Amino acid sequence: MAPQAEDRPDVGDVIGAPVVAPTTTRNIPPPDAPWRDDTEKARAEAYVDSVRIFDEHVRDMKEQLRELAERKYRERRAQIESNYRKQTDPVVASERRERVQAIAAFEAFVVQHPSDREFLPDALFRLAELYYERVDDEYQVALAEYRDGYERWKKGGSQGDAGVTRQHAAPVQ
Repeated sequence: MAPQAEDRPDVGDVIGAPVVAPTTTRNIPPPDAPWRDDTEKARAEAYVDSVRIFDEHVRDMKEQLRELAERKYRERRAQIESNYRKQTDPVVASERRERVQAIAAFEAFVVQHPSDREFLPDALFRLAELYYERVDDEYQVALAEYRDGYERWKKGGSQGDAGVTRQHAAPVQ
């Protein structure tokens, strides 16, 4: 028979040392055997109670860790979003100003050149795109305000009016 892994000495084994068989100091009855006395039963019940309490503590600790991780995630996300907004807000404001100027310029072109067959179709198309961008931007701003108002209302106990109102933009003229 070939040598087995169990036949080789492990790290820390003393070669040639006598092998001592493990001994048990207590004779443990099988699981369904009756208790020999009340102290063994009481110790077993105390052990079961200790395991149950330990399990409750582990569940509580897991919940606390989950809440801590979620809170840290929200804080870090808010910090990143704040830094991002600091960089993008000036760009968005500039884009809005330039959009207003472009709408005014295209509207003036349409008024001045109502029958220009070469450039009027392109000007109308670009004007429509600018109107769409403006309305979409207004919608996104209103949606963010609505969500913020709703969250404040929810955190305030959901009492009374939610404090959010519908706002409709003026129709395109």
